[in-house]
Amino acid sequence: MDENSKRLAFIAPNFEQQIIGCDCNSSIAINDSRKEVLLAIRKNDTVSQRVLSYKDISSVEIFEDGISVTNTAAVGLGIGKIGVLSGRSETSNKISQIDLRLIIKDTSAPLHDVTFLNVKTEKTHNRYKKAMQSARHWYGIIEVLIKQADEDKENAANNVVQISQSSIADEIKKLAELRDTGILNDAEFQQQKEKLLDLK
Repeated sequence: MDENSKRLAFIAPNFEQQIIGCDCNSSIAINDSRKEVLLAIRKNDTVSQRVLSYKDISSVEIFEDGISVTNTAAVGLGIGKIGVLSGRSETSNKISQIDLRLIIKDTSAPLHDVTFLNVKTEKTHNRYKKAMQSARHWYGIIEVLIKQADEDKENAANNVVQISQSSIADEIKKLAELRDTGILNDAEFQQQKEKLLDLK
């Protein structure tokens, strides 16, 4: 299978943005309107895909030669910074591989790597600079998806609280009507009202 055929096998037509690894073994595609991510991987010339929600992405990292140089974690821990110090000496001026790794909330397949560089290259070389620029670009995109998922979760929780508070107010109004029509006396009304307020 030639390089073009390998790349064509990854094309995701219903997704607005896509990156295919330089080795044509994995890709990431994004459909922002549906808040979905398509992860594809090639094994033995067969491409398998899985579609996930933004909320299924736990974190994203960039690796240089297997050492993490960035990290972003979800669940309200905040956004990491590109260029976090790693265990590797900064005097190393040649890099053999740059990978973007997604950690997925899926115990059967929690990792998804996309390779941006897979040949030993000096850091001053344009090939390295372009690969790292592209990896950082996609790192930023995935950061945004994680943040959107966190905000959506927070907004949903706030909506539930607002709905429950308005429901309690509606129930108290109904109790007041029952009291006003004489079905409940003042003590019964107060007792039922206190029970509802305890639910808050």
